[in-house]
Amino acid sequence: MYDMIYLLTAIGLTPGCSSRVHIYTQTTHRATQLTQTIHRTTQLTQTIHRTTQLTQTIHRTTQLTQITHRTTQLTQTIHRTTQLTQTIHRTTQLTQTIHRTTQLTQTIRRTTQNMGRVRAVPRLCELYFGICLTTEEKSGKNLSQGI
Repeated sequence: MYDMIYLLTAIGLTPGCSSRVHIYTQTTHRATQLTQTIHRTTQLTQTIHRTTQLTQTIHRTTQLTQITHRTTQLTQTIHRTTQLTQTIHRTTQLTQTIHRTTQLTQTIRRTTQNMGRVRAVPRLCELYFGICLTTEEKSGKNLSQGI
């Protein structure tokens, strides 16, 4: 207590003013503490705000990753569908070729059966002797005539 009086006297205050100075000092000290608390609270609020923004960014990134995954799956499905469509097209072409081959085979079979029914027709030279000459007879005649 005497140190306080000496201090107050040294700075030009009377000992009666000491209680007011003490109250003022405590008030100033509390105000400083509150200011520091407000500053720390502000910093924490900013940290929370940044954390919230990062969380939102992570959420959007997760959504985009899921969309990318689904897009990749759809692209693969489209690729497989395209391959199947090409296979179906080739199968259709082969089926048409088989159908045409079957029709041609049937036509050949009918033609072969019809040829078996054809009778031999006598050649004109068999009916009228001397009209037809064979290839050998023609070449011999040409040689003898000097042609």
